[in-house]
Amino acid sequence: LLVVGIISGGWWLIAAHTYMLAILSGLLLLLLALVSRPGGLLVCLPVWLQDLLLETTLLDFVSDDVMSKNFLGSWGRIFLLCIGGSLKEGEVRAVLEGLDPCFVDSVLRRTLFEWLPAWLQRALQAGQAEEPLQRVVAGRPLNGLAPAASASSAQSGVAGSARASMTASEISQLLAEKMEAKTANLTEPELLPATISVLGVRPALRAAGLSALRGLQATFAVTALAWSASFLGLWA
Repeated sequence: LLVVGIISGGWWLIAAHTYMLAILSGLLLLLLALVSRPGGLLVCLPVWLQDLLLETTLLDFVSDDVMSKNFLGSWGRIFLLCIGGSLKEGEVRAVLEGLDPCFVDSVLRRTLFEWLPAWLQRALQAGQAEEPLQRVVAGRPLNGLAPAASASSAQSGVAGSARASMTASEISQLLAEKMEAKTANLTEPELLPATISVLGVRPALRAAGLSALRGLQATFAVTALAWSASFLGLWA
């Protein structure tokens, strides 16, 4: 009965939505085409994923920490730039020493649009390869670049486009500008003073501090009396 019910339900579903026959047939043909591909499905994967599947063992996952160290070494320095505020040129140079200039440039100047695949960029532009990007950057710098330079770099689209790497002074100026812009956009007061006022944290901290101070005073007094008694006993 269960099988008959499933077959009957499927039949009525297909009868009500006949277009599903074409969809199911297309999916079946795609599956058959992938299975019958001479080189197999593995050749359709990216090279790095092929290397991961064909050359990596479980031991590598357990013992090899090169990827994590490289990740922390590169993005940790970028994080230091973010939390450091307005760093001077020498400080910026010290933080970024040894990092790949192309990586630093991609983080600081590469827009989110440029991180998208090339085919998706072309699809989003939809035959207007220059106008939308020019409209976005018109009249103001984009990521620390002049409008003309920003438009030309955005029109290049994909990663790896030829750009001169930013110097330490340019990076320092860019960080200072972003810090000023962030400070200007903060229009609301901070939440911490209001939280302390409502929850009464400040009086509680004051009481705890006074209690700790009295405890220290009592401890010092007892210690002083003990030392005095010991000194008098030795003197006698």
